[in-house]
Amino acid sequence: MHWLHWLMVHGSQELGISQSASRAYNFWSGVAGELSWLGAAFVLWRRHVCHVNGCVRIGRHHVEGTGYVTCAHHHPTVPSDGITADHIADAHQRARERR
Repeated sequence: MHWLHWLMVHGSQELGISQSASRAYNFWSGVAGELSWLGAAFVLWRRHVCHVNGCVRIGRHHVEGTGYVTCAHHHPTVPSDGITADHIADAHQRARERR
C-alpha cells in the first residue's frame, strides 16, 4: 500500500487538490499547468495528420508538386495495400526520367 500513499500525496499536488496553498494556486500549478502539454500534443498531431478533411491517419507521403502530405490511403500513387520494392523502383525510375 506504499504506492497508494505516494499517489495520494503526489497525485493530489499535481491535480491541484492539495491543501498546502490556496485553491487558485493549486489549480494553476496543477491541472491548468498540464494544459500546455495538451496543446503541444494537439499541434504536433495536427501537423502530422493527413491533409484530407476528416482523415485522422498519419500523413507520411508528400504529394509531388504540392505542399500536401497524405496517408497511403489518400495518396494518388501509393497503393493502399502497401508499398513494395517494385513500386519504389518504378517511382525512382520515373523520377530519373523526368530529370
